[in-house]
Amino acid sequence: MFNPVATYRIQFHKGFTFSDLEKVLPYLIELGISTIYASPIFEAVPGSMHGYDTVNPLNINPEIGTLQQLRDVSKKLKQAGIGWLQDIVPNHMAYHANNTWLMDVLEKGPLSVYKNYFDQSLSGDFYKGPIMAPFLGSPLNEAIDNGDLTVVWKNQQLVFSYFDNSWPLQLESYATIFAALKPHIQNIQKLKEPEEFSEAMNKVKQMASLQKNIPQLISQINKDKKQLANLANSQFYRLCNWKETDSQINYRRFFTVNSLICLNIHKGKVFDHFHQLIGDLCKEGVFQGLRIDHIDGLYNPNQYLSDLRKLTGAETYIVVEKILEQGEDMPTLWPIQGSTGYDYLSIVNNLFTSKKSRNSFTRFYDQLTSDNTSVHQQIAEKKAYILSHHMAGELDNLTAFFIELELVTTGELKGISANDLKQAIAQFLINCPVYKYYGNQFPLDEKESVAVETILKSIKKNDNKLIKAADLLQEILLIKPYKNASTYNGKALNFYRRLMQFTGPLMAKGVEDTLMYTYNRFINHNEVGDSPETFGISIGNFHHQMEIRQKQWPLAMNGTSTHDTKRGEDVRARLNVLSDLNSDWLNTLQGWMKMNNNLKQKQVPNANDELFIYQTLIGAYPMPGENAANFAERIQTYLEKTLREVKQKSDWVAPNVDYENAAKEFATALLNKKRRFWDSFKSYHQKIADFGIVNSLAQTLLKFTCPGVPDVY
Repeated sequence: MFNPVATYRIQFHKGFTFSDLEKVLPYLIELGISTIYASPIFEAVPGSMHGYDTVNPLNINPEIGTLQQLRDVSKKLKQAGIGWLQDIVPNHMAYHANNTWLMDVLEKGPLSVYKNYFDQSLSGDFYKGPIMAPFLGSPLNEAIDNGDLTVVWKNQQLVFSYFDNSWPLQLESYATIFAALKPHIQNIQKLKEPEEFSEAMNKVKQMASLQKNIPQLISQINKDKKQLANLANSQFYRLCNWKETDSQINYRRFFTVNSLICLNIHKGKVFDHFHQLIGDLCKEGVFQGLRIDHIDGLYNPNQYLSDLRKLTGAETYIVVEKILEQGEDMPTLWPIQGSTGYDYLSIVNNLFTSKKSRNSFTRFYDQLTSDNTSVHQQIAEKKAYILSHHMAGELDNLTAFFIELELVTTGELKGISANDLKQAIAQFLINCPVYKYYGNQFPLDEKESVAVETILKSIKKNDNKLIKAADLLQEILLIKPYKNASTYNGKALNFYRRLMQFTGPLMAKGVEDTLMYTYNRFINHNEVGDSPETFGISIGNFHHQMEIRQKQWPLAMNGTSTHDTKRGEDVRARLNVLSDLNSDWLNTLQGWMKMNNNLKQKQVPNANDELFIYQTLIGAYPMPGENAANFAERIQTYLEKTLREVKQKSDWVAPNVDYENAAKEFATALLNKKRRFWDSFKSYHQKIADFGIVNSLAQTLLKFTCPGVPDVY
């Protein structure tokens, strides 16, 4: 088994290429790095700065280099004793014109050879209707009336064009625009085999390209708004306003990101095709390890990891991006070396937090916000909000799927309204305490059965109206599987796996992307892998967890900062000092709030947002002597994002610019060095920064000496 020893994250994009990696190789050697930990390097949306929006997994991203350059730089790394850990994204690809597999599906519909590649309405019975293309800024008819949506001839084919977006037109559309080709097209429409149909359609495009009056024919279509609308409504996809996906959706997306469409990677053909180049590069020895992005999005993670291990061999180092909730363990049967390190981040972050301050911090925060709602209850509320406001379509799909599978008889459904059934499924998603459960056969094993039963009991306890519906879910998930044949259990497992594909996105959007911006008692634990509920662990507990790590996952990654973390490791190290100061910090806060009350415009920001600002300033303001010239601009940009993620005074859909501007002006005014506050802040910041350096050095020492593979980001 390859041992990375120590990894160094490389974020490839057009501004940092394979050539740039070669230039910094001497530095990495001197630093003692044993393995490059590379962000996705396969062809992505043009201009992508992260690579997780893949359009072709069989090509290297031309913006960062070529396949030959990759092989060349790999050779130089090997000569220096440095391996390569590659980040791959099997859950989703970009919904983009450069994604030729997806565009083929949109163009050819059920006769596309890639029909089953993407989790959408043509590939199974979970989704219905033409595939939504939710990228219009207005309803379809409005986009047509404004002249924003037009037909164009591009790259030797007909496409709909909308600003920077484009989508291919299906075969019948060629007959509408090119009347001369109609007889030929009618013959092609009789074809049933995807390969034969694809070849014939390519010939139609070639014939169309020979037409001399293409501009005039297309112009006629674009001038006729009614005919243009009919053309748009006759495709295998449905062009629509992006806001529609808050209430309906008929493809699986990454979380709630419309521009990322998920793969059916559990289908053998899709797995084999997607991993062709990845497998080849592992066998060549270019890659010694793989990092699997968002393992929880997959329909069957167990099977995927088994297939990947068979493809890449026993010596390949494999880790998965997995967020573990408090008390949750990694599945020990997975053929991997561990996680990418979010669990380690949480353990160390809590080690440096003083448990003694929990009660005083909580009392102060509850009084400040006039809200003593438990974090657990707030998690449920945020998840419920996301489900009803942004994932209602996913919930409707799950409910419809449950009914269509006929897992229960008409008699068993008697007395249970469709809405009660939907709400019971909703509450299951909301009350699921982890990102996902991994049962891959029915009946579920004892541990998972208990977990599912606990969720159902909580539903019944919290809402008497849902008792019958929750009992029904218990019947199909926990009772009937012991009584029925494999056919029933297969259908029940299908529903269960589908259910589990949405617990993760709901947790991420409700907690990571909402609660972690609203619960500001101590923002240091509002971090990916950590939890707002936590507030320190004992030294003994830390050592116990490290002993488990050494025994079970000695090659898991030790990460303290990643491309996904909300704060840098040094910011957290500094903020942890506040928990050691306890009453001193809380008294200082109260003084600052009184001192700066006159800076507020109509009491903006509110107390919760003001507390967030002070903690952010303490944690992120540059070290004494460092350049802080652009800090005011940075804090304003950060606050805008934060306030929209809070989804209370502002949000992304309908930004409250007045509130945002008032909060930004407040934060900027705090940086005025002529005000009394600045002298107080400067003195306190200096003290915190000095202790923060000690924490940072200790955190780094632990990362490189604890069980696991230290990662430098």
